[in-house]
Amino acid sequence: SLTNHWALYRRTYGNPQTTKVDFEVKFQRQLDGAAPAIYQLAAEEMAVFCLVSFEGAIGSKRKHEMVSEILAWGGVGEPIPEEIEASFKTGLVHPGTAYNTRKPFQLWFLLDFVRTIKKLPIEEREKTLRDPVRLRELMFSLEPNSAQTMQEALLHLVLPDHFEAITSRDDKKALIEALGSPVSDGSLD
Repeated sequence: SLTNHWALYRRTYGNPQTTKVDFEVKFQRQLDGAAPAIYQLAAEEMAVFCLVSFEGAIGSKRKHEMVSEILAWGGVGEPIPEEIEASFKTGLVHPGTAYNTRKPFQLWFLLDFVRTIKKLPIEEREKTLRDPVRLRELMFSLEPNSAQTMQEALLHLVLPDHFEAITSRDDKKALIEALGSPVSDGSLD
């Protein structure tokens, strides 16, 4: 529910942890005392974070541990669905060091995107999630705050037939420079 998204947003983005400890310690502190539904949502968000990384960047065993750990913190007994576990073995890209070191920013952006989509009336939401132009406009209307990788990855994850599995804007620009732009309007689409 949108209420749960707001609650998770307030606990994380609204309560940044600045101490020099591991992300997991900070995240557990932020979630401490939350309802099980908030832990479930946080685990789902972490699963999406894990979907982006190739097996070589974050191993499937570690991805499983990251999601299971959040569920355990909240006493949520739900197992990770088999199709999610299977996707942990592949992933989308090797997102680079910044993706992992700026994990909170990636998760905040994902949460912001989902909250924004959920605020739309159902008909508009469905149109946006099917239309690549509308989706890209909405995605780039959100401030990425160091989460450009998640921003680019979500485009592909939502509409894989329309957006390439490339999350590096530098790589996209290099391809356009090497191959020429398939569009004449100067956009990066």
